[in-house]
Amino acid sequence: MMRASRLRWLRMEWWLVGLLSTAIALFMVFDRTTERLDRLIYDSMVRWHQHAPDPRILLVTIDQRSLQEVGAWPWTRETHARLIGTLAQGRPKAIAYDILFVDSKPGDGDLASAMATVPVYLPLLFDVPGSNGRAFDSVLPVEPIRHAAAGFGHVNLISDGDGLVRRIRRYDGDARERWPHLMELVRRAVQPDRPGPTSDDTEPRLLSFAGPPGHFPSIDAATLLRGEFPPEILRDRIVLVGATAQGLGDRHPTALSAPDGVMPGLEVQANFLDQLLSGRSVLQAGPVPECLLALIPLWLLLIAFTRLQPRGVVAATLVLAVLVLTVSIGSLFLLHQWLSPAPALVMLALVYPLWGWRRLAAVSGYMIRELETLRAEPDVLAPSPTATGRMDPVSRQTLLLNEAIGQVRDMRRFVADSLDQLPDALFVVNEGGSVLLANAAGKALLAQAVPAAGSDIAALIALLQPADEAASDGNWPTRSPSAWPPAGEESRQEVLLPDGRCFDLRIAPRLAADGHRIGWIVRMTDVSFVWAARQQREETLRFLSHDMRTPLTSILALTGTAPAGDFQPDMRQRINGYARRTLELADGFIHLARAQMLRFRPEPINLSDLLKDAVDELWPQISARNIEATTIGEDQDLLVMGERSLLTRALINLIDNAIKYGGEGGHLTCSLSVQETEGHSLAVCAITDTGPGMPADLVDRLFERFQRDGRSHVGGAGLGLSFVQTVARRHGGAIRCDSKPGEGTTFTLILDLLTD
Repeated sequence: MMRASRLRWLRMEWWLVGLLSTAIALFMVFDRTTERLDRLIYDSMVRWHQHAPDPRILLVTIDQRSLQEVGAWPWTRETHARLIGTLAQGRPKAIAYDILFVDSKPGDGDLASAMATVPVYLPLLFDVPGSNGRAFDSVLPVEPIRHAAAGFGHVNLISDGDGLVRRIRRYDGDARERWPHLMELVRRAVQPDRPGPTSDDTEPRLLSFAGPPGHFPSIDAATLLRGEFPPEILRDRIVLVGATAQGLGDRHPTALSAPDGVMPGLEVQANFLDQLLSGRSVLQAGPVPECLLALIPLWLLLIAFTRLQPRGVVAATLVLAVLVLTVSIGSLFLLHQWLSPAPALVMLALVYPLWGWRRLAAVSGYMIRELETLRAEPDVLAPSPTATGRMDPVSRQTLLLNEAIGQVRDMRRFVADSLDQLPDALFVVNEGGSVLLANAAGKALLAQAVPAAGSDIAALIALLQPADEAASDGNWPTRSPSAWPPAGEESRQEVLLPDGRCFDLRIAPRLAADGHRIGWIVRMTDVSFVWAARQQREETLRFLSHDMRTPLTSILALTGTAPAGDFQPDMRQRINGYARRTLELADGFIHLARAQMLRFRPEPINLSDLLKDAVDELWPQISARNIEATTIGEDQDLLVMGERSLLTRALINLIDNAIKYGGEGGHLTCSLSVQETEGHSLAVCAITDTGPGMPADLVDRLFERFQRDGRSHVGGAGLGLSFVQTVARRHGGAIRCDSKPGEGTTFTLILDLLTD
């Protein structure tokens, strides 16, 4: 009962841990508690998955060298116009000129004229806060540059909480106005047939960097202005122009920053353009898939707690963690969606020790309670227990466990010593037939009979032969142990060893606590002396049945055929009487011994058929004495379990007894009926005669050996009724005699009725 209650409590704790961990996982998904860990994992994946950028992208950098050669920043409009004109000579596909032209300066017209020869896309400025309470104002390039540009886009970057740039919006703005990113404008110019997002797409895109700074092909502006380059390298290229010099401020920290910790904004824009051109733009996954990724591994681990051993749970935890990372990586690089793995990993790392602690605490508490209970039970084999009142739990548990182990060892020694004192050979056998435990007599028998078999009991069983093949119970275990008696059955057999010794062999299944078989218990009792005595008695019976009966029958034959003058008138009668009485005594003794010794297997028998056979056999005697015989109920089917020959002989003895003592011209009644006693059905056979009857004191000792009823001068050996009583008892029944002087006698045989 306590075990069942403890198991229910463990299951309840399992559900509590599962529900609590589910709530924590959902909280981490929606609250972004593990965002810092997610960023570290994402950055590691990005560093691991570097790739070659789109070969069409070319960077034109305004670096430190260009500032030294061309002049200090800001450059004049004429310098920018000359740079754009130089680029236009190479006929690029598009130019993204990441320089703000929001202030009017001399040379704006020259710059606008240079921009008219090639598609040039310019950035705009978000002035925060805006005028009249607006969040921002959009500041476009000045005229006439605004008119000459092919398009305008924002170049805003998003810094995460750790200061690193990982996200860019394709569209940015508010409900009043939204602007596409500058790189999105360039992508439209290069891929006009590929549909793009709508202006409502303001969801930040994660940057999957192609590589560290310097990964994209580039050329500095000073080289272009000097004309020291072949124009062919610009043909159909996408040119991004921007400031990369350290003093210009357009540098940002990223996951793949240079050793100085930053990446030029121009290269950040180039990475974003590379993603847009290849279709690898990464979105953050929605809450549903992120919740599934956090909860499915968690519940798989919880189920593993109930199915696997501790070592298997450790392996399952590691496998689930690898699976979570694999799913996240696959989603990032195949589906271009970022599934945050951190909530799932954190829950796996949290739930495993949490459940391990709860299970360990439960097992520890259960162990202490059981050990205390065991300690409180009386044990005459163990010494008095030590006091544990002020001990800490670990020391107390250790002491209790040490005492319990000592008790088990003492008990094992006691059992082994007790078994060794048994005279019978005893074996405890497993399913495979190997001996797990044997007493001294068993070891000696195994070593004598099959010294080469070791601990294999099947080799010993195979040597045995049934002492009586006719009485074998059908479960003779000479085959493999798998064919031995099933659970709930027992095999018992008298067997012989090749050396002539006889044993009473019993094989009983050994069951576990849940009822399934885990082996056998084999006991072999040496009954050689009993077997020899039985053989001697059988020899005696054979002597009586043959050697003694043969002379008697010869005497009867001789007196019956000898001439009349060979004997005195009464001598012949006296000799015949003595011979018949002696023959009757021998037959009665043989029948009684057979009733006591015969080993039979009961079978269904119709008692009505047996009664008819008995009456038919004695019909000549009934006719010779002019007895009126009546049978009642002989047409009923009264099935009983028994041995046919013994029951038939018992009925013959009862009817013969009624014929002898019923007198000449009497009446014999044989009746069959069914009697109900306490819900149990009995078959009743009554044999009634009309003889003189008997007194009560004679009825009480009537079934004793060599006891005759004394109702007449009819001879008899006094063994017939003792035979009937023996047969009735061996069939689980009874025999009863009802008689009074002058009222006749009734013998009633009662047997269990076989019902469906």
